[in-house]
Parts: sequence; C-alpha cells; structure tokens
Amino acid sequence: MKIAMRFCLAAFLVLTALGTGMARKGEQHGWRTFELDRMQINNVDNPVTNYGEFGMSDAHTAGCYWPKGSGQPYIFGAGIWIGAVIDGDTLVSCGYNTVGAGCDYCPGPPEHGADHALNKQSHPEDRMYFSTDEIDLDAWPVRDGEGNAISAVFLDPDEWAHQEVWCEYHDMVQAFHEWESGTYPIGIQVRQLAFAWNAPINENIIFFLYEFENIGQDTVKNMYVGHAADDDVGWADDDLLGCDIERSLGWTCTLTPEDGWLIGEPPYYVGKRFLQGPKADDTVYVSAGPATPGYPDVYRDTIYPGERLPLTSFTRCTRNYDADVEWKRYSMLAGSNIQTRQYDPWQGVTDLVPDDKRMVMGCGPFEMAPGEIDTVLFAVMFSSGDVGGLQYLKEQGDIALIMYENGWAFPSPPPPPRVSVIPGDQRVVVSWDNYPEITPDPFSLVMSGIGDTVYRAYDFEGYRLWKSRTALPGTWELLGEWDIENDIVMLPGQTYIPGQGIFPPGDESQDEGLWYSYTDEEVLNGISYYYAVTSFDYNTPGDPANPNQDVWVSLESGYWPKAVTPRSEPGNLEVARGTNLRMVRGGTNVLTLQPNVISSIAVTGNSYRMIWDKISLGIGELPRYSYKVYNETEDEWTLGTAVTVPTEITYDVSTGDSVEVWEADFVTPVFDGIQLEGEISIHTDSAHFHLPDSIRVTSGTYSGNLQIAEFFEPQGAELNHTTPEVKIWAYRGFGGIEIHWARTNDTLTARISYVVDPTNPVEIPVDLAVGDGWCFGPHLPFNPPKSYLAQSDLAGWFYISGVRYFFNGGARMSAAGFASIDSGDVWTIYSSAPLAVPCSGNEFVFDTERFQYAAKSDMELIRVVPNPYIVRADWDRSKDYRKIQFVNLPSECTIRIYNLAGDIVRTIEHAATSEGAAYQGNLGGTEEWDLLTRDNQLIASGIYIYYVSTDNGDERTGKFAIIR
Repeated sequence: MKIAMRFCLAAFLVLTALGTGMARKGEQHGWRTFELDRMQINNVDNPVTNYGEFGMSDAHTAGCYWPKGSGQPYIFGAGIWIGAVIDGDTLVSCGYNTVGAGCDYCPGPPEHGADHALNKQSHPEDRMYFSTDEIDLDAWPVRDGEGNAISAVFLDPDEWAHQEVWCEYHDMVQAFHEWESGTYPIGIQVRQLAFAWNAPINENIIFFLYEFENIGQDTVKNMYVGHAADDDVGWADDDLLGCDIERSLGWTCTLTPEDGWLIGEPPYYVGKRFLQGPKADDTVYVSAGPATPGYPDVYRDTIYPGERLPLTSFTRCTRNYDADVEWKRYSMLAGSNIQTRQYDPWQGVTDLVPDDKRMVMGCGPFEMAPGEIDTVLFAVMFSSGDVGGLQYLKEQGDIALIMYENGWAFPSPPPPPRVSVIPGDQRVVVSWDNYPEITPDPFSLVMSGIGDTVYRAYDFEGYRLWKSRTALPGTWELLGEWDIENDIVMLPGQTYIPGQGIFPPGDESQDEGLWYSYTDEEVLNGISYYYAVTSFDYNTPGDPANPNQDVWVSLESGYWPKAVTPRSEPGNLEVARGTNLRMVRGGTNVLTLQPNVISSIAVTGNSYRMIWDKISLGIGELPRYSYKVYNETEDEWTLGTAVTVPTEITYDVSTGDSVEVWEADFVTPVFDGIQLEGEISIHTDSAHFHLPDSIRVTSGTYSGNLQIAEFFEPQGAELNHTTPEVKIWAYRGFGGIEIHWARTNDTLTARISYVVDPTNPVEIPVDLAVGDGWCFGPHLPFNPPKSYLAQSDLAGWFYISGVRYFFNGGARMSAAGFASIDSGDVWTIYSSAPLAVPCSGNEFVFDTERFQYAAKSDMELIRVVPNPYIVRADWDRSKDYRKIQFVNLPSECTIRIYNLAGDIVRTIEHAATSEGAAYQGNLGGTEEWDLLTRDNQLIASGIYIYYVSTDNGDERTGKFAIIR
C-alpha cells in the first residue's frame, strides 16, 4: 500500500475537534527531580538530562552556551518527540514540551517506574553515565560479550568518541502525563546517547542518537519521531527559523547584535541536521519545498519499505500560538500547520517575522510491532557571522553527515594527551603522557580502503602547551611547543607542497624532540589558571575524491582545559624522592638514567621497573630504542605501550679522529610525579661496535662452513622484503647469542636468545621484515624470508639483529648439512664489542619515597596575604567574592580569627588535602578566608588577630588589617 503523507495526516485531523478545549501541560520539575549535567568536552556547553530534555539549565533558563565559557545562550529547551495514533487518540511523548518545559519520560527501565513515582531517589543507577567520568566508566552499561565496557558509538572497547553520555528512560508512568484528560503512555522505552569530539573540524557539533523500542503488547501505527526545540538565540523575541530541505538541516537564527554578547558577530545560528530516521514500513512520499509549483502535492523523494526515512517536515509555532495540546504536537510532527490545520510540511522553511519561535523537525510515518527497535540520529551545530554565518553552519552539517557515513571517522588530529596539573608554591607543574603518539588516525582505514597508500595511520608530530586565566576562546597563551626531531617544521594551520614550500610562510616548529612536562613559574598563589596541551599531526588532507596527494597539512586537537590554583607548601613538608635505581637484567653500558621528582605531592612511594623493548629503524638509518614502565607495587602498567627514543648523529673528536656517535637525550612521560631523564651514547667506530667475533657449534654434528658475513645490507631481489639500509641499527653489541635448534620431521626451526646475563637470556623474536629479530634468508630470487627451513630450501644464510651469517661459507647449505642438524643442537655466537645497547632484556628498577609531613612545623613562616587587604586582592573574582589567604600553614591546624575586642569572628580547620582530591596535599599550606563571620556576615574594616595552633602544641599569633 502506498501512503502519500498528506493523506495519512488527514485521518487524524478528523479527531482534532476532540481536543480543542484541552488543558496545557503543567510544569513537572517542582515535584520530581531528574538528573541534569553538562556536556563540555568541546566548544559547546550543553545541559543534558536522563529524561529526554537538553539545553535548559537547572535554573529553567536557556542553558546551552556557545562558545563554551561565553555565557551566550542558544537553546532554551529541546528534546525528542514520539507520536502515534492509538484507538483514535493522538498521543505524543515529549522529552521537552515547548509550552510548559515539561516532559513525559521517567528515568531508567520500565520496571523502576513505580518506584520513581513514589521516591525520586529510589534507583540511583538510573542516572546518566559519562564516558569521561572514571566512576561512570567503571559502571558503564554498554558491555561486550566478555563484560568489557565498550563505546556506545563504535561498539568497541578501544575506540570512543571524546565524550559519550548514555541514559535510558520510558513513558510508562501514567502520573508523568499531566496533560489533558485522556492522555496516556504510548509504551516507548528510549536509550539515549549524546556524544561529541573536540577537534577543530567538529568542536562546534554535538550528536544525539535515540534508540526507541515498542514495549507495549500491540503494533503502534501512524508513528512519527522528531526533534522539538525552543531555540532562544539570546533574546527570545528576535528569532527566525529556516531550513535547507536537501540537507535535512533546520536552524534558528538572530540577525541583529545581542546585548552583552562579547564573542562573535551576528548573525548567530543554532542548527539541527537530521542524519538518520527509522525504517519505512510502507512507501512514503516526501513533499517538495514550498517554492515548488503544486506544493505540497508534489513530491521530491520516494522512500520504499525498509529504507531509512529522511526529514519529512519542518514546522513552526510561536509563544503566542504554541503546541499546547496533544493534537497540535502530533500535527506538527506529521507536517501540519496548526493555525491553518492544513498539510504544510515545510512551513518553517520561509520565515520573515522575528518572534519567540519553536521548531519541530518530523519524520514518518512508520509503525512498530511489539518489541521492535528503531533509531533516529541528528547533530546540533553552531555558527556566527564572524566564522561564516549560514554557510559555515551548512558546512558543519555536511561534516556531521560525512562523519556518520564514514563510521564516525574523519580526517582528524591526534587526540590530546592526558594532562595533569599539580599546584606548587608560586609554580604549576604541567605533565602529559604519550597517548597521541600511539593512537592511529581512524580515517586511515577509509583512505586505505580506497587505495590511498600515502595517508599516514600514525601521523602524530608534536605537542603545544597553552595557558589561560579564563579558558575562553581567544585567551590562550602559547607557552611551549615540542615536536619530533625529523626535519618536519610545519605548524598547525600550514600546508606544505614539495618543491613549493610551506604556506603561509612564517613560524616553524622547534624540531628538537619531544618533552612531557613544563614548570610554569609565572603564576601567583591563590589565582586560578587553566592549562591545555594540544597535539598536532603531519598528514595529507585525506580527501577520498583525491587520494595519494603529495600535499601535507597539520591539524591540531582541541583544548581540554585543566584548572589549577598554586598555593604555598605546608611548613612541615618533607619532599619526595626517587631512589635506588639499579639494573636488574641485561648489560647495557651506553645508557645513563636518573629519576627526578617533578611534583612531590604526586609521588606514590611505589617501585617501578623500566623494561627496554624493541629496536626500530629511525630517521637517517639510525636506531630508535624503546621502553615500557611497570608499577611493581600496584602490579600494573604505568606506560604499557612502548615509548620510542630516537637517536641522532654527533661526532667525538677527542681522539683526533672524528668518530660517529649515536646519541639521545630523553625524558619519559611523567608518571606519579616522577620523570626519568636519560642519555644514550653509542660510539660506532670499529673499536667499540664491531661484528661478532665467532660462531661455533656448541652441541651437535653440523660441519658446514659457518661464517659471520657482514652487517646486513640487502641487495637485488632481497629489496623486495626489506628496506635498503645497512642493518647496523639493529645490532645489539656485546654478549652472546644462542641458537637452539628443533626438528619436526623434515622441517627445522629455532629458538634464538640474546645472552648478556647467563641467568636471564632474552628470546629474540622472528622478524620477517629483517629488523630487530631473526629469520632465514630466501634461497631463490624474490622469495620472502622464512621462520623455518625445509630440506628443499637449501638456504645459504640467516639473519640475527643486524648481522648476516652464512651456513656454508656463502654457498647454500648442503643436504647432508641440513640432515645433520637435530633437536637440541646449539650454536653460539659471541661478540666482544665493548658496547651493549638498550634493547630487550635490559631492565632497571627504582623506588620512590613519597613526601612526608614532619611532626613539627616552622610556625614563623605563617603569613596573611595580602596584608593589609585594601578593597580587593588580585585573586578576587568580583567585589562580592573577596578572600585573603593564610600561607605556609602546617599540614593540619586550626585557625581562629578575633577582633580587637577578643570576640571570635571565625574558626577554620585547615587540612592540606581536600576531600576527593586527585593528589594528597593539593591545598598545601594555604587556607582561604572569604571575609565572612561565622554568621555569614561581611566583616567590617579594622585590625584582626589570628591564632594558629596544631595538635602537638605548635602555635602562632599575628595580626592583619582589612580596609574595605
């Protein structure tokens, strides 16, 4: 059966007369409190709830701010609408009601509904879950078959949006339908996912995915689903609506300046792009736009059963003629003008009169059998005149669609690192990890899938550190930049075209290597600062329509601010230490290490093991060494993915001859307040780094002419399977190598170990790429290396960690030689080269001692700042929020403040650590007083006495002046 949309709407219009005297929905929040929290991961500060509403603040005012921190509101309230006709009744279950700012939904699953109706605190597990909150992530409700938390976007434990917010709700509690008589639940359960990324390409977009299920006993027909919103862009009465039908993009805008708005220029826009609707059950005809002759009876699209429905209507109402009864809400979803009661599905496309407008974006009709589940997805985005106005809004809508169609992959910068900010006395320590370096660009799968071999999967290039007093756009100061030392000098926002140069020309990157911590001493105690570390990449533009481009761009991640307030240290602080560094395995003698305390209050007192790992090929045919760090006390990885240490060439001329030296000065990412500083220095002349001395049969009867050939340099056909450089970079140096043979019928294989410490041999892995490992060489041109030998192979050579060895003096191994090798045979290689590099098998252990508080404190250090306090201090937020500070206090003490008459004004208990702090000692030796008495009255100007005492009898008395 074919259904034209205006005709399916006509059936319920007959019923509209039944509802003309019905009451408007009432405010519900007064008697039930649901959870409201804020998404703030990118440039949008948006309230979300677990009952289907978003955009409204907890004060019931417009609460969706853009840009974040500006206080400039764009959405008064918005939410999902699901409508149906049941037994002749038109019903709509609302996440947000444009009239009363109420909703029909109850948090949690239906079986909790009766409990919620009686006690709003009955099921705390029915809250929202934020993927960016560790407590929520531990209880994350979306799990795989093995019980692992997985992304609700990607259904993968390792790949997530930058923030995901999950909740569920339903419309089955009759008491929550406080509308006109005869209104009742449809029987819908909704699982809602709000998610966002914080990259320049999408930092102004958030997404909403709704999975809704018919939990009733009957098939529900004539259903529509959509988005309803009262988007108040600044002042409510000057809003206009618009819609790009081809894009399924609707918007609310204000064309004129808004009083008090300091960021951006008019016009201001908030848009919603409809990305996916439910599946059609019958053929649905989508009306063409109002400018089409014959509108609305001319159709621009035909949707067949089983296909996804697009946006099918965009209707509007105003504060003075609102959708105040159920039939009006259903009419708007289905494409009717509620004033004319005529089918007018694109009524909101043309809008010329500013007013307090509401929009409804509808999609349907469809039906749902009992237990059937379907989805609807849309994106919310923002724009203003200074960034491109309506054109930019449309481009943002296109980006949202591209992301959706590519499985949420997009040409993106690396994610920002995980950042810690630790307060000190007139200093802040900022540290970060290497997470961006080990995270692949997900868009590389898209590009490789179309045959692009140039787009880089691992494209990280460097870090930039930023500082701000407010975290508002335009207030960030660049403190430092560190990038890989690789001759790439592009910065974010530039383009490099080989043969032409960098555009626009100007600043270049440092190109001096990576760093993972920074101590900022340009701070004042008591003042809050924000820090953010961004990461940037080096890659091609990632244009699927133009693959394999030799054009290079650099993208930078968004700001993820961390706030911190420096303060004085306690007067009885004894600082932490890193101690007793020792090698416990291996024998490297070209490496020096030193543990440094970056922040005492973050040091745990744990013991750690630094485990050196694989050698890889770096720039200029130089080695890159790598390591991991394991927390032995907690029995967990601290740095579980190998961190690489690239080397560079210097020259030693101390002997008169110029000797090439591989060197690396490096620091580890900061972990638990500790950073290891290291140096690698490898002289590569023949006196220090020569070929092994001997290879011999230790046990067995092999009699072929075993020879040490060369530092392997592949030739001819060998270049099909390895890179062309001399493999000296993979050489391990001093020590022994043992080859333990195993035979299975007519096949030989081996287990090969590197032996520096005979009690702790380290297995060398198979490496068919001919790098830091071993393999058997091919015996025929263009044959690949192998990990086993058959009698027919008659191989001539084998490879171990940079060196080629001959089985038989350069000739192929004879059949008799092959037959003579048996399980248990051992061959030994020995090198007397004085240097041993930091490769796998080298491990160091070191301990830490956490900070302590001494029993006695130097009370003479205690001060009041500022003293005198005159009108305001630098750290005061406003004239209504004043404070002074007591500094250099003991870790625990009591502060009593008196006036000159001896009356107690205020008593303050000081502790160096606040409840729930990430670090012990975060408050240090500083305590603030807000200049209020114990009765919450503002104190008068005058002289005041303070008395500080500790439990062990230390005390200090002083005075300070307040001049208001």
